[in-house]
Amino acid sequence: MKINNITLPVYSFKGIKVSREQKQIDTTPPKSPQEQILDEWGRNLTILNDLLRSKGTKKSREINSSIEQKYLLNPGLFTDTKHKFDEKQTAYQHHQDSLKERLKCADQMVEVSDEAAEKIDYSYGNNDGEDVFQQKTQNKGLSKIAGYETELDVLKKEFIERVKAEKSGQDVDIFGSILFFGPYSNGKTYITKAIAEETGCNIVSIKPKAITPEKIQETMKKILKTAEESEKKFQKDRTRTVIFIDEADKLIGNGSPISDEFENFIKICSKKYHCSVFAATNEPLSLSVNMYNPEVFPIKMSIDPPMGSNIEDMFMFALSPYSTEKDIDYEAVSDALKQRENETKRKFSNGQITSMCDDIAVKAKGKPVTQDDIIEYIQTAVPEISEELSKKFDDDYNKLIKG
Repeated sequence: MKINNITLPVYSFKGIKVSREQKQIDTTPPKSPQEQILDEWGRNLTILNDLLRSKGTKKSREINSSIEQKYLLNPGLFTDTKHKFDEKQTAYQHHQDSLKERLKCADQMVEVSDEAAEKIDYSYGNNDGEDVFQQKTQNKGLSKIAGYETELDVLKKEFIERVKAEKSGQDVDIFGSILFFGPYSNGKTYITKAIAEETGCNIVSIKPKAITPEKIQETMKKILKTAEESEKKFQKDRTRTVIFIDEADKLIGNGSPISDEFENFIKICSKKYHCSVFAATNEPLSLSVNMYNPEVFPIKMSIDPPMGSNIEDMFMFALSPYSTEKDIDYEAVSDALKQRENETKRKFSNGQITSMCDDIAVKAKGKPVTQDDIIEYIQTAVPEISEELSKKFDDDYNKLIKG
């Protein structure tokens, strides 16, 4: 691994580090989809109103008024019947043209109104995840993640809010790469997908199936092709693409033939292709890119085993779909989990806690889950993260986040 160009982080705490500052963005809250629709509706109605005041309508009124002045107020001034008929016919024709124009405008007004009503109704009722007017429902995006509030706040500020600002039309500085690392079964893939969902980004998953030089180079070509497709999509609807690379160490580990190409790509992919690379790995120290360059993975986040209040948050979240007793003391549950970890010298992962809660609910057979049910299950469970893996993660954490 290359170690040079060492820079101090912009800020670093708990499980996340940001290596460089980004340009400020406009923090004015974007208008809701409904407000955008009504604005568009207002603009269309203004155009239609201008049509109603068009020269043709005005001319018709002027001719009719002139005839009335001639023949109703001063009937003796003109005696030529044919002349009266021609002028009346001209006025009638202009009235007909005006009436057709008014009917056309009325039809357009109804059409604009119907379209706006359909969009507003769609924006409240649609949840297929593809439309620009999609409304978030419970447990979508970041609401699918329990705990890790400090780290998620950083991701909101440094990525999510910026992607939303870009979508609204701003020219925004957005990081081209983010690294997630930690023990397996701890939610690296889960968090990536939640962030993409929160921002409305298109997400393309790339997982190296083999580590031969030929396969690695093929994967790099696929990444470049995905980036080109990302730019085409962005030019159509300003949708950014997240390229998710799982087990990134298989692609850019020690001795990788594409290390330099990959490193150069993630430095420029955000501006050139409007895409960002999210990489996940259990072996962050084996990556053969310059981990100390602030343009390479400027955000590094450790997805560590749950500790402290995160344990309580995980249990509350994982049990939320099920019926539970109201007086569960989640702090006591957390204490029981930590005691079991101390006994076994191992750690529970986020994924294991979720599976445990599912099993506990199944065993309850439809009855409310109790505190005793949870603690009893914990006391016989075997944490899946070994002491060796836990020590390795601590070493990775100390070098990448604290170091």
